[in-house]
Amino acid sequence: MVGRGATISADASQIVLSKPRLSEVKEFAESVDAVGINVGHSGTIMGVLLDARKKRGASTYHRAKETFPDAQEVYHFRLIGGGVQQVTT
Repeated sequence: MVGRGATISADASQIVLSKPRLSEVKEFAESVDAVGINVGHSGTIMGVLLDARKKRGASTYHRAKETFPDAQEVYHFRLIGGGVQQVTT
């Protein structure tokens, strides 16, 4: 449910601030069976939301690095109780 809401929000924000690669990120998210995508308010950062129970974070991270070689950075974060944790891969 959170993934769908975040994706709806990302699509709505596209009207306010165009994100040229949004469709590519959405296609990537669908290809890895993500639950949704998210975008930062500035539009300069985008994320793919995964179901943590499926344990696909590391493989999705590596696939994202291959799919988006021109991205300035690709990170792998895990949401945990009380915040966010960057994962070293």
